[in-house]
Amino acid sequence: RDETDGVAAMAVEEVALPYSEGSLRSHASVIAGIRLVPTSDALVLDPLDEDVHRKIGGEPVRPRSVALDADGGRVAWSSGGKVMVEALDAAGEPRVLADADAIELAFLGEDRLVGLTRSGEAKLWSCDDGQELESRILEVEGRARAAGFVRSGDRNGRLGILGEGSKDPVFQLEVVDGSLGTAQAVPTGGRSQWPELGVSRREASEIVSTLGFTAISPGDIRALVTAGNPPSGPLSTERNLLQNGDFSQGLSDWAVLDWNVERTDQPTGDLGVQDRIGEPTLVMRRLGLGHADTGVRQIVDKDVTDFRSLQLIVSMLINEQSLAVCGNRGSECPLTVRIEYEDVSGGVRAWQQGFYAVGAVASDTPDVCVSCPPPRNPHEQVTLGQVKFYESDDLLQRLRQQDIQVAYIRNVTLIASGHTFDVEVIDVALMAAE
Repeated sequence: RDETDGVAAMAVEEVALPYSEGSLRSHASVIAGIRLVPTSDALVLDPLDEDVHRKIGGEPVRPRSVALDADGGRVAWSSGGKVMVEALDAAGEPRVLADADAIELAFLGEDRLVGLTRSGEAKLWSCDDGQELESRILEVEGRARAAGFVRSGDRNGRLGILGEGSKDPVFQLEVVDGSLGTAQAVPTGGRSQWPELGVSRREASEIVSTLGFTAISPGDIRALVTAGNPPSGPLSTERNLLQNGDFSQGLSDWAVLDWNVERTDQPTGDLGVQDRIGEPTLVMRRLGLGHADTGVRQIVDKDVTDFRSLQLIVSMLINEQSLAVCGNRGSECPLTVRIEYEDVSGGVRAWQQGFYAVGAVASDTPDVCVSCPPPRNPHEQVTLGQVKFYESDDLLQRLRQQDIQVAYIRNVTLIASGHTFDVEVIDVALMAAE
C-alpha cells in the first residue's frame, strides 16, 4: 500500500484482441510489447502497437486423393484446394502444381498429371511447370459422390465420376495418348434396386465392368468386380444410413443439441461447420471450467432386421482436451458417437464409442463409461492433433455375441463433452449391408 501511494491512476482502454473473444479466450503472455497466445494448433504473435497479428503453426495434411507414378519415384496428392507433387528421393518442400480440389489423380507418362475435381471438371497438367494443358467439364449434378481412374497404358485410361444427384448417370472421360478425349454418360436404366449407385444390381455390374473398375472410391459405391468378368455371386447392397455425413451441406439433416453447462458462471462454446484446410468439418469446442456438453443428432429410423452387417466409420480430430481420458466416471469424452437402437423385444438401447487423446487409464480415469448401462464399450485413444480414421467391427455381430438382436436404428448422435475441448468431425458413416 505504501509503495502505491501517490501513483497517478492510469487510463485503461479495452481493445479487441485476436483469439480473446467469447469461448476462444486463452492464456496469454506479453513480452517486449508482443502478446503470445497458444491455441490448439498454433502460436499467435500479436504486436500490441500494430493492427496485425501472425499465426505460426504447421498446416495439417488431409489428402483427398493421391497418386504414384509408374516407377514409384514421385507422388502427387490433393489437399487444401491444392495439387502437390514431390519426388520421394528429393529433399525440400513439396511443389504446388496447381490450385484445384482434386478427388482423383493419375500420372500419365513422365510429364503429365490428370485430375478430376469434385465439381466434375477434368484437368490435365504439365508436371514440369504446372501449366494447365487441357480441361473438360463433365455434367455432374451437384458434387461428385465417387470417382476413379482406369489405366489402359502408360498415357491412356478412363476417368469415371458419379454425381450426388438421385438420377445421375455415370460419366466417363477417355484419356488418349496423354490428352483428354471425349466424355459420355454410361446408361443406367432403372435405379430402384441399387440405391447406392442409383441403378439396378444387374445394370450396376454392367457399368462397373464397362468402366473397367475393380473399385470406385471414395464414396458410397461398394460394387466390386474383376474387369472383363461377371461378378461371382450376388453383390452386396451396402448403403450409408446417414445423410450429409461429410457436412458438405452444412448441418442439413442434423439437429443441434442445446449446450448443457454445469456451472452458471461459465460459458458455453462454439458448434458449427467450418472450412478446415479445404474440407467442410463439424467443429465443437469450448473453453471453461466444470462440465459442459453439446452435439448433433440425426434421426435414422431404419429397420435393420434383414441386414447382415452394420459398421460405424468416423474421420475425426481432437485438438485439445483438459480432462484426462474421459473424466473420473468415463462419461466426458471429447467425442462420443452414440447409436440409439431398439432390440427385437422393443427395448430401447444404446451403443456408443468414446474417443480421447490425453491421459492414461487408471482407477480414477476409467476406460469405459461407468455410469452408462451395459454393454460398455472401451474408449478409443487417438493422437492429439492428428486425424484419426476409425472403423468399427460389425456391430450387429458384436451385439449378437452379447445376446442382443438389433431390430431398428433410431438415431445417431455426435457428442462433445468435458471442461475444455476442441473436436473436429470430418466424416461419419453408418454402413449397413444386406
